[in-house]
Amino acid sequence: MGVSGCGKSSIGNRLAQALNVNFYDGDDFHPQANIDKMSQGIALQDEDRWPWLKRLADKMVLWNAQGGAVLACSALKQSYRDVLASTLTKQVTFVYLKGSQALIASRMAKRKNHFMPTELLNSQFAALQEPNNAIVADISQSPEVIVQSILESMKMTYPIHVVDTQQTINDQALVAILDQFIQQKAANAKRILILPPDITRFYSKAGFISAYLYEKLKDQADIYFLPALGTHEPMAEQEIDAMFGTDIPKERFLPHLWRQDVQKVGEISSERMLQLSEGKLDYSMDVAANKLLLDGNWDLIVSVGQVVPHEVIGMANYTKNILVGTGGADTIHKSHFLGAVYGMERIMGRVDTPVRKALNEGYDEFLRHLPIEFILTVLGNKNDKLALQGVFCGANQDTYEAAAKLSQQLNLNLLDKPINKAIVYLEPSEFKTTWLGNKAIYRTRMAMADAGELIILAPALHRFGEDLEIDRLIRKYGYKTTDETLAAVKANPELATNLSAAAHLIHGTADKRFNVTYCPGDGVSQQEIESVDYQYCHYDEMTKRYPIENLKDGWNTLPDGEEIFYVSNPALGLWSTKARFENE
Repeated sequence: MGVSGCGKSSIGNRLAQALNVNFYDGDDFHPQANIDKMSQGIALQDEDRWPWLKRLADKMVLWNAQGGAVLACSALKQSYRDVLASTLTKQVTFVYLKGSQALIASRMAKRKNHFMPTELLNSQFAALQEPNNAIVADISQSPEVIVQSILESMKMTYPIHVVDTQQTINDQALVAILDQFIQQKAANAKRILILPPDITRFYSKAGFISAYLYEKLKDQADIYFLPALGTHEPMAEQEIDAMFGTDIPKERFLPHLWRQDVQKVGEISSERMLQLSEGKLDYSMDVAANKLLLDGNWDLIVSVGQVVPHEVIGMANYTKNILVGTGGADTIHKSHFLGAVYGMERIMGRVDTPVRKALNEGYDEFLRHLPIEFILTVLGNKNDKLALQGVFCGANQDTYEAAAKLSQQLNLNLLDKPINKAIVYLEPSEFKTTWLGNKAIYRTRMAMADAGELIILAPALHRFGEDLEIDRLIRKYGYKTTDETLAAVKANPELATNLSAAAHLIHGTADKRFNVTYCPGDGVSQQEIESVDYQYCHYDEMTKRYPIENLKDGWNTLPDGEEIFYVSNPALGLWSTKARFENE
């Protein structure tokens, strides 16, 4: 509430997103007669306002039944506020956006297409009765700070869900969110384990978040980091420095060795796996995690990471960060293969999938007792730059689902037409193997035209698998069609006992529907690339034809008229035609 020009709509929109409820502007419910008067510079009288306020009060009953809402309404007098609250009594919270008349007048002078002329501001301030039972927010601060102060004043209960799709959540606002998390969940913790992603999620803000938690809590708690590597290589010291800064002692970082450091705590039954796989898989799956989680006597375990479309589970993070990121061979192999046989194109970008169900059920039954809290981030593209637009802190599935739905909104790139030629760049610090680099294939496959060409620029590629055994299996079996790989699993025990490798081979095939050309630097030879069933071109040669410094993300028309689609980082989204995504 507040006078015209105080920012009710903009702050209200942001607050509604943070609370995950709908936003309504009271001005949209004025009868036309009121709008005509205000447009002519005629101040409304109380007889004009009563029907409007009563209509809003009736609407508020409906909105409350739907889970709540944020309403922007001037509500200048106490009698007006009494009408608004009459139908819900104690269920209404008023927030007063307070600012000087000079500040508000300067803002109104910049507004366009609004029916309240600035000359009526005097009458608004004359009518204003400042409330004595409202949250008061100083509008001279930034929108992020205003919203965060309102949430804190509301004593917002955990979980914390903050969304800003209009701009971005800057570091100042992120720190305020983390301070609230610390106050609610870490104030008395003496032993803390943080589970961040590795360098492959460099842009997730997880490094900033993890380093801030360490800096704020290091004097009160014994803190260690266990990067959720899954099957990835342990982080090198230079990668730790790049992601987390240089102030955290390296001995605080512990490696996860997925073939040996895990402890089984239960299993998903073969009957349940048969059901989840639509009758294709008849085996149980271990529920296991790194022994450190189970034996460390932690007061708090914080799992930090980004929610983004994912080829195995639909949307990354939440329980996947525990059961795959710090999990063992059986869980990793069988969960990945479940996703592969169910169908990658039925999974990617979906919030609820068979793999998600399996991991969530295993976590809820066998690991829910651990003191694990999740800090999930969602990033979008704002003004052609990566922007943090959602932060979600919580322990339960509702926090994941809120983040996943925002990721669907921001990270699904649905195209009107298929791509005949795509150029995908693999950042050297992030993509050094096809195990990771094949995101270029499965994140774009639903957008590729039949007989199209996918060109993967991979300057730092140096081998195929992150794990040496999986690297050997990739070299032996190659990225053949899905049917050929499934046949190889049946015929070869070494592949049947490394199902995540088999799943990866399925994820990395174009199934002869479109062509894949890998363009490494000097780290992998032409013979090696062609031996795993990809076409080859050297990076230097291909970038002469397609210099990445001249390309922008999305559609590009080259000087010779050729149309291409460029992706600068396949880890940050999912690309599909609208028709293919909706029909799968």
